[in-house]
Amino acid sequence: MRFIVTFTSIIFAFGVNASELEILVDKYVAANLSFNCEQIAQLVHPDDLSFYKKKVDNSLKSSNKDMVEENLLPLLGVNTRQQAIKLGAEEAYTNICTNLIAKLPTKNLEIANPEIEYLRKTNHGDTMVVTYKVMYELGGISTQNIFQHGFKKYKDNWRVLLTPEALAYFAQYN
Repeated sequence: MRFIVTFTSIIFAFGVNASELEILVDKYVAANLSFNCEQIAQLVHPDDLSFYKKKVDNSLKSSNKDMVEENLLPLLGVNTRQQAIKLGAEEAYTNICTNLIAKLPTKNLEIANPEIEYLRKTNHGDTMVVTYKVMYELGGISTQNIFQHGFKKYKDNWRVLLTPEALAYFAQYN
């Protein structure tokens, strides 16, 4: 709860001066730092979620049935390929995200005092690339990371584009 209150105050601190894109980045970072996979999925561009689901579906067709049954189906939170195919794109992403996070050794550490510093925004056609630094305390240790994400409009609102790393997992099934 402390995290949510702290991060909400960061979002409100930007207030009127924050652009729509900066507010989205704040929400995305907050969702990631709080491991809120449902919110992350809601912020991802629908076209990218559809592409992600195609990667999932293609992986389900892998000839390596043991690998699919031992690894992919549990990440999707289902027991059969048929159940997995019926999942929607947002649900598939959320399930994989949630089940991967459950395996993280740091998921129980308290994240405190998050701050975002915007380093650069670059326009590439219809995509805006934002580079930002996130500083926070993880288990009492000061930590900082620099991230770069693409953003694209969907129905007049900015949405996050998935990184190549988000899709790399599926290469092992091909």
